[in-house]
Parts: sequence; structure tokens; C-alpha cells
Amino acid sequence: MNQESLVNIFISEDGLQALMQVDFKKCGDNPPSLDALESALSAQGISFGVNFELLKKILEEKIDKEVCVAQGKKPQKSSPPYLKVKKNLYNSRPPIEEHGYIDYKMVSPFIMVKKGECLAKRIPASKGEEGRSVTNEVLPPAKKDIEQLEAGENTVEKDGMVYAVTSGRFELDRKEFHVNELLEIPGNVDYSTGHISFPGDVIIRGEIRDGFRVAAGGSIHCKETVDASEVFTRKDLIIEGGIIGRNKSIVRVQGKVETKFIEHCQVEALGGIAVKSSVIDSDIVTLGELVLLKNGKLIGGSVYAEKGLTTHTVGSPSNGNIKINLGISFVEARHLAGQQKILKDIQLKRDKIKAISNVEKRKELEAKVEAAVVGIRNGIAEQITKQFVDFGATLTVTGTLYPGAQITICDRNLIITEEQEKVVVFYDEEKQEIAIRGI
Repeated sequence: MNQESLVNIFISEDGLQALMQVDFKKCGDNPPSLDALESALSAQGISFGVNFELLKKILEEKIDKEVCVAQGKKPQKSSPPYLKVKKNLYNSRPPIEEHGYIDYKMVSPFIMVKKGECLAKRIPASKGEEGRSVTNEVLPPAKKDIEQLEAGENTVEKDGMVYAVTSGRFELDRKEFHVNELLEIPGNVDYSTGHISFPGDVIIRGEIRDGFRVAAGGSIHCKETVDASEVFTRKDLIIEGGIIGRNKSIVRVQGKVETKFIEHCQVEALGGIAVKSSVIDSDIVTLGELVLLKNGKLIGGSVYAEKGLTTHTVGSPSNGNIKINLGISFVEARHLAGQQKILKDIQLKRDKIKAISNVEKRKELEAKVEAAVVGIRNGIAEQITKQFVDFGATLTVTGTLYPGAQITICDRNLIITEEQEKVVVFYDEEKQEIAIRGI
């Protein structure tokens, strides 16, 4: 029997592999020799990448399975120069798992980058490299099909690297990538967006749903209602609907606030606050003026408005209980409250020091505490005056001021006991008391 007839050889379609199978069952006690295997390869023109040690192993171990006995060299594709975007910029933020619980509010479809962050690397051109088939034929390199991207707005290329010029949202399409300083959300802020934290301006076409946070380094403009949990912005907040708070909801704004209504929420603004209709059972603090337009109603809660308050109605026939503080800086008032708390804590420590049995140590600590108490009390005395910044702040009521309202202008207080119509509440410098006059 011809030994070569016992050897079957198959060459892969791309010419990069030669597969051999030896039929040891047919050969009986006369297996093919190593020369026979090599002759069978040679007959097929196979001369490149032959694994001669494997041929020996096939004979020694009588391997009758199909085995790759020759491996060609795959050609390396040539490629033009191109920009390769960092891998982490292709994926949105993964969910955060804590104690076996995934907070899906932390899952965001938006990719945020910081100023100076590396976005892409320029890959130089590659000439490619020829390959060889198992029959020793030259396999020319093909051209790699690479999608060419350009660096767009708010990016800069330096030394082969592309960086973000500003912080913002990273956006990528087929032609370019760029950094957008504006984040526009076409629908609601909910589980489809997760919490929002953006360094620039944010436009929300829908609502901010309950339980979701929005923070912006620029302004926030919301077309619908804000079901506020936490909203923070370094510039202005414009809400075409209203602001509804739940539990410990808080809105902090370093600019101005414009909204239709505010209900059951804590709203803080360094600039002024303008409300179209009503403020109900909310805590409002501003270093500017609180203005309720036209027939605006202020019912329940409390107000700190450094520059004054203008509204149509204060209170209601059934609920006149509201605290209004004018001409007082809420920032300085909080500083004062903080100092008072520190003083209280130190005084508690002073009581504990009295129980120390070591006389010398007790006297030493008592002296330190007394010195601290004197210093803090002096600071509190200064802070009390410092918080009063505008004795000219007024409460202007174009409609009805109901009994029960507690009005403070700087260091003077007044409780309204009778219903008033169209009045201005102001600080009378001559009498040094709060007075009321008609409009």
C-alpha cells in the first residue's frame, strides 16, 4: 500500500494553514514514515511554516485526528494616520453597586469630561507587512478600513494627543468628536437619565422627577415642573412649571430663581427670586428680593429676603402664621448660629472639666475654655450686628396682609394682629421701630 495514500492534507481557504490527518487504521502494522509525511506535504507544495516536531509526534503517538502541521504568516494591514478615541469614552457610567444594591439613579447615558482630560491619541500611519502562505506564496498587505474622525469644538491637539479645552459632555459621531458645554435633555430627568451633574448649562424639556438630583456649573432651564429632591446651580434657575418639594428637598442657586410656584420646599438663592403665583409652606432665603407677581400669595413657612419682599397676599384667613425676615443676610445669620452652637458645645465641656480630680489639670483646662468662651462671645456680639445689612428693606403687600404674620426687619420685630390692605411694612428710623403705611 502506498504510504502517502494514508495521509490526507487540506489547505485552508486563506492559505495560512495546512491540516493533516493520518489513517492509522488502514495502515495496520505498516504506518507511514516521516519521509512519507514530508513527501505528502511537498506534493501539495507546502513548504512554509511546517512543524516538523509535530510530524514526529503524530507518528509516535499515532494521532489520527486532523492536526494543523503548517502555519503561514498573516499579512499585517497597512493603515493611514488616524485619531483613536479613548476606550472609556465609548461607554456610559456603569451602575454603582453597594451592599448588593444597584442604585440605578446613578446610571447615566451621558459621558462627562473635564477640562484638560485626554480624549484621543493620534496613531501614525503603518505600511503593513507581507505575509506568506503555507505554499510559500507572497500575501500582500491589505489596507485597513479605519473610520477617520476629526477633533471638533472645544478640543485641542498637542504632541499627538487631543485634550478637552473645557469641561462638558463628550459627543461622538461618525465624522468628529467634540465637547458640548450645553446639556439638553429632551424628556424628563428620571431613570432614563439618572442623576445629572454637568459643568455647564442644562436645558430640561420635561420634568425633574422625585428622587433625582440635578447639579449644574451653569444655569438650569426646565420647561416643566421640578419635583425637587436636590437641585444645585452656580448660575440662574428658570422653571417654567413650578417647584414641588418632598421630605428634605432643597434648591440652592448662586444666581436668580424664576418659577411659577414653590410648594413645600427649601429654596436658597444668592440673587433674587421671582414667583408668578404662590409660595406655600416653604422656606425661602435670598440675598436679593423675593417678588411674587400680580396676584401672588405667600402662605406658611418662612422667608429671609435681604433686599425685601413684594407680594399680593401674605397668609390666609385660615393660616396667617408665617415668619418674614428682611434686611438680614442669611449667610451671616447662619454664621452666627454656627458660633452659638460652638459656644453651647464648649459650655457643655466646661461642665465635664469640673469633674476632673487632678486640680492642676482642671485649672489649666478651665483657663483654656474660659479664654475660648470670651473669644467666641466677642465674635457673636460682632456677628449679631454684622447680619443686619439693610434697614431699608420693606414688605410691600398689594392685596391683603392677614393677622399672624411675624415680621422682622434687621433687629426689630412686629406681629400683625389685624388684617391690613395694600400696605408697606418698613423700618421707621425716627422711632426705631417697624411701622405700616398705606400704598
